[in-house]
Amino acid sequence: MRKRIQLLILVLVLAGITGLSAYLTLTILTTSETIKVPDLAGKDVVAVLAILESRGLKPSLKGSEFSVAIPKGAVIYQDPAPGEEIKKGRAVKIVVSKGTQALAMPDITGITIQQALLMLEQNGLKPASQAVSHHFQIPSETVIAQVPSPGTEINHNENIHLLISAGKHPQAYLMPSLIGLNLNIAMDMLTKMGLQSGEIQSSYVYSKSRNSIIRQEPMAGASITAENIVSLVVNRKAVPTSTATEVDLQKVIFRYQLSPGYLNRHIRVNLTTCGNSFDFFNRFMPPGKKIWLIIPECENTTLCLYEDGELIKTELYNIW
Repeated sequence: MRKRIQLLILVLVLAGITGLSAYLTLTILTTSETIKVPDLAGKDVVAVLAILESRGLKPSLKGSEFSVAIPKGAVIYQDPAPGEEIKKGRAVKIVVSKGTQALAMPDITGITIQQALLMLEQNGLKPASQAVSHHFQIPSETVIAQVPSPGTEINHNENIHLLISAGKHPQAYLMPSLIGLNLNIAMDMLTKMGLQSGEIQSSYVYSKSRNSIIRQEPMAGASITAENIVSLVVNRKAVPTSTATEVDLQKVIFRYQLSPGYLNRHIRVNLTTCGNSFDFFNRFMPPGKKIWLIIPECENTTLCLYEDGELIKTELYNIW
């Protein structure tokens, strides 16, 4: 009897060991099984839960974000990435879309393009195109119109179209004939028309008056605007370096004395020299004051003196 009991106990122990071994083997094999992570991007979150559960993986919600491209309730991002192999039972983190975030289109008309671009950037918007047009009232570099219009409900990253002012249309003129006019008179005409003088060259024609205009560009009758540069050729002999005397060299010094009075006057001296035009002297001066200026050494230099905006004196220097 005792032997039978011992034999039964032995059989039960062996059976228990066998069962435990089988359980442990099955557990190890199950937990070591690897699964390829499916591509979840763009799929509805309910469908994603079913896909992960069917593959023995667990979903883990990492967060949610606004998205223009991914509809509300669909997956934007996942971790691990699609195709990676992980053990069965592991968690897959997902970020779910909250859909687009709508906002009211800000009013950017009437402000400078720099201010408009900054405002768009702050609202997560960007200009898709910028057209330019002249406008008789709205200053240059200012937004005239926008699409979408102010107050329209739009999404972040939506493209905005802008129309920018180029300022007033430049006033058009018919180029007058300056041929035969004295340089002083010609320069005064250009100043009153708001035109800029460009290069002034010298050429001598015996039959023409000294310091008179013998050629001009643009030609008389041409349609021009204030943006045009007027180039002139003045009837005057150039003085060669070899024949220049000490008296000739004194011409590089310009002298002017203001007339007597009681009020200061705005004196501006403009030089056109070496292919450039610039204000050489520009300040308010007391009446009776003398002005002495040394003119830069460059061939064909033209000096224009303005007193309170009015052209008073024009000099042409042939400095070599």
